Amino acid sequence: MEVFGRYQVIQPIAKGGMAEIVLARPMSGARRHCALKRILPAFSCDEHFVSMFIDEARITIGLSHPNVVRLDDFGQVDGVYFMAIEYVDGSDLGALLRTQVRSGTALPPMVAAAIVRDVAAGLAHAHGLTNADGVPLGVVHRDVSPQNILLSSTGQVKLTDFGIAAAKNKLSLTTPGMVLGKAPYMAPEQARGEAIDFRTDLWALGVVLWECLVGDRLFANGSAIDTIERVLNSPIPRPSSRRPGIPASLDALTLSLLSRDINDRPRRSQDVTRALDAIITQLAASSSWAIDGHFDDSCLARFLASVQWSDDTAPMRPRAPSPPAVSPGATTQKRATPLIDDVDDPELRALVARLRDEREPWLLVDIGHRAQQLRSLDELALSAWRTAAAGFASRGLLVQALAAHAPVRELVGDTVADDDIMALGELTPGHDGELIALLTHVDRHGLGGHVTGVMLPPPPKVPLLGDLGPRELARLAKVVTVTSVKAGTIMIREGERGDALYAVARGRMVVSCNDLGSHLVGSEPDWTTDVTAREGTHRIDDKGNHQQRQISLAGLADGDFFGEFSFLAERPRSATVEAVSDGIVIKIERSDVEHIASVDPAFTAPLLEFYKERVVELLMAKSPIFSLLPPNDRRALLKRARSIDAADGQVIVKEGMRNDSLFFIRRGEVEVYRNDPADGVIFINKLGPGQFFGEMAALRHRARTVSVRAIGPTTVLEIESAALQAVVDSDPRLEQLFDTMMAHRTAEVRTRVQEHHRVLGT
Repeated sequence: MEVFGRYQVIQPIAKGGMAEIVLARPMSGARRHCALKRILPAFSCDEHFVSMFIDEARITIGLSHPNVVRLDDFGQVDGVYFMAIEYVDGSDLGALLRTQVRSGTALPPMVAAAIVRDVAAGLAHAHGLTNADGVPLGVVHRDVSPQNILLSSTGQVKLTDFGIAAAKNKLSLTTPGMVLGKAPYMAPEQARGEAIDFRTDLWALGVVLWECLVGDRLFANGSAIDTIERVLNSPIPRPSSRRPGIPASLDALTLSLLSRDINDRPRRSQDVTRALDAIITQLAASSSWAIDGHFDDSCLARFLASVQWSDDTAPMRPRAPSPPAVSPGATTQKRATPLIDDVDDPELRALVARLRDEREPWLLVDIGHRAQQLRSLDELALSAWRTAAAGFASRGLLVQALAAHAPVRELVGDTVADDDIMALGELTPGHDGELIALLTHVDRHGLGGHVTGVMLPPPPKVPLLGDLGPRELARLAKVVTVTSVKAGTIMIREGERGDALYAVARGRMVVSCNDLGSHLVGSEPDWTTDVTAREGTHRIDDKGNHQQRQISLAGLADGDFFGEFSFLAERPRSATVEAVSDGIVIKIERSDVEHIASVDPAFTAPLLEFYKERVVELLMAKSPIFSLLPPNDRRALLKRARSIDAADGQVIVKEGMRNDSLFFIRRGEVEVYRNDPADGVIFINKLGPGQFFGEMAALRHRARTVSVRAIGPTTVLEIESAALQAVVDSDPRLEQLFDTMMAHRTAEVRTRVQEHHRVLGT
């Protein structure tokens, strides 16, 4: 089966013009399945589309309601952006309505009212969303339609797809006058490109309710232009005039939602929910679909099971596969220490119940924290934290393992905690026998069965941590800071100094910047500025002032590192990272890393590899030249690169020498100069971290035409000419770009020499 980042892909669900959806399960071993929504490769390069995609995640992750599809994760894997959303093993309302239309029927008023009532409840939650300070975010879905209303096999109704939603905390801004949404469900103000608010969604909800009751389309009429004309001007008949038997109360509510004057619609989303609750109570008293005068999820499930689905209307999707059975011996003790029966705490009981159902290791961490709060249950807390850490480590999820284990140190001290971490570092990912053996020593409460017996391939190797031996991992664990963060917290801010590296252990974050062009400053010499600068990151306000536009760049989730560029290259932060959900992060200070490297040489090599992977490859990917290389070729070049430390004034490249290597500045600065027989030293340029030099000699095998010396302590990476030449020969475009680059460099040297002679009059 396919492994996609932190997930194992099980089977495809659907594919559209811009994205595909597949069924997957997390590699953490949690039982809960999810639907991965992945942007197709052609759109992953579209800055505007990606920003909208990330904005959907920003909004949806703040929603927590039984009638809104839950967002569990988002980010990117090898350039492919994705969301992991709650899997709903049913159909959508659009498919149900098509089936009803083909059979010449409509939904029973009881069923229609119940479905729309739940959608209204989900909308009310979204419309009432606030930021961390309690300020309303003004979320408007803008695409309420039958296709975005999911019906589960158990009768749950869930609103999905906030991809074009409007909200005050969106980073990407819709162009004024731009119309987004499905034409048949657009409110008049939305179709005219005017200002919208939550009442725009209520109009769409009214269209959905009308179509559910009548069994026909209200405005759809061939072309989008004709449909919009009907939205703006066509009469709207009462549902009962088209389908007798609909109660007057439903007629009145439907028409109030479909008032073309936005001010005549209900004043609050909650008012719609309450009105439908009253109507459902009235209808349930006599409806054959109700049970004992009530209509709940089980009643809707019974109705859906009775539907004769048309062959081409996407009938109920199959249930997610059952989780694999726990292997024999997975329980770490024959007799578990009493866990719940002796503890009269509803919160702890609820957490354990969820753990048994979901097998999510983070729930063990939550159990540990709750047990510690109860004061007399420190032993239970230790078992829970150690078991969670072992479960994560056995899946290769070392960031999560360090965060889960962090509170253990406070209770047992450094010696025992260090032994624990070394044991975690010795686990072979995916080897259940090693995990079970470890749990016999750390799990005193029979919790191990919730993290063992999971037959999944290990996820990709964790940067930095995955290259550390057990001893080095224990050294690092002792100095990292594990912190809980709240949604809305700015973790790092663009332009600030960066002396710390972070990793997300739990939670979701968004990366953004004010100007993508600033992301690239210094990544290449000045002559590439016109090539690497990106357009479209600025806008003009209504007063004609030039403004920067903040743009979403990426999403971060469990196991992702951030801040590594400024941490390793000693540069200002190139982007802002904001927590969009509550979570946990680990923080690593540069001074601590340097101290560990100074006392433990075994730590140096993993740190260098991390630098190559996270900084040099990033800069290569943004280079107009090296970006043409396939990622594997860039990695191959870096794998063979060696690190060289140069003292202040040390000559790295000497004019006239035969040396075919290409150099990349990792830390510090260098001065490029040449010696003139008559005038002495002529300054050519100064280069800093992230810049390359020496490519002319590397590709043309010529003697060096300039000298390069360190300004202060400097570290460079040396890439051999043979490795570079091999990849250049594979693509004619690279040869042409290097020729252009070398022509620029030659002209730059000539200009500097001429300027020198002009100033000195020689």
